[in-house]
Amino acid sequence: MKRGQSGFSLFELVVAMGIFSIVSVLVFSFFRYGTRAFHQAAAKHGLQTEALRIAESLQKELKRTNESTVDIVHDSRALSLDGQTVHRDVICFATLKNWHDRLNTNNFDLESRAPLWNRYMVYYATMEPKGRLIKLRVDPAPPPEAPTRLGTTDLSRLYYDNPQANRYAGSMPSYSVLSPNVQDFDIARSSSSPGAFDISLKLKQKHPKGSVEPGARREFDFYELQLTVRPENSFP
Repeated sequence: MKRGQSGFSLFELVVAMGIFSIVSVLVFSFFRYGTRAFHQAAAKHGLQTEALRIAESLQKELKRTNESTVDIVHDSRALSLDGQTVHRDVICFATLKNWHDRLNTNNFDLESRAPLWNRYMVYYATMEPKGRLIKLRVDPAPPPEAPTRLGTTDLSRLYYDNPQANRYAGSMPSYSVLSPNVQDFDIARSSSSPGAFDISLKLKQKHPKGSVEPGARREFDFYELQLTVRPENSFP
């Protein structure tokens, strides 16, 4: 039986709908794959950026200090997570409120140009299962006359899991949270570079929702870096 010039047979309509359905499934699959890949890449990039920002801050501050002011809390900061031992260490060292204002007599001796060490910086990782990296600023009054370590008793009050519980001279020091994703923060004196410190940082972050295929084993993203930093300030 012949059909009109503008009409379609039922068979042609079914074939056209089938082809359209196949093309739609392919387009949707490519779109879904691209979206998933984008979210995975964005999450990994965010974790990497976070780790590099922490490393840059710690490296810059630690290089400016005198090695004699550096104190580390390591042995009591071990934690068992997912069947492995990680560390949530503490590092404290003397620094300045402002390294750039060399005419400020609160920061520098104008005759010798020696820094006056009016601040202690404390970096520590909390002992919570999902650790945070905290940066603490402690301003002693009056500041020490020479580059010395912060007292052990004072330091022991400056690395609570709740940073608002930290106290120095009865007051809460200012702080910032550098990362909410710390898995491991391990610090030790370098065995290969005298006067330097080996720092290991590992961040852990859950995959974005929907980015893991059914049956996939990996649930988290990790980013790890190691650096060795030597304090370079030699002023007495």
